[in-house]
Amino acid sequence: MANDLRRRLSLESASLTEDLTADVAHMLRATRELRLLHEMEDTVKNTNEVERKIGREKYVRLKSAAGEGAIRR
Repeated sequence: MANDLRRRLSLESASLTEDLTADVAHMLRATRELRLLHEMEDTVKNTNEVERKIGREKYVRLKSAAGEGAIRR
């Protein structure tokens, strides 16, 4: 019984570790994308140009993920 409990805890721990690793990887990708987005905005000084380069859908998704409010249009 104790071995069964240890095995279950080990499996649960491995599963949580995988989930956490995936979440961190996702956050790192999103952070990198947001940094690039801000660099593009700073370089071009025109959000329409940035939107055109990366696509409206991705632009809106990134701005929303950044918590930067509603996109004008």
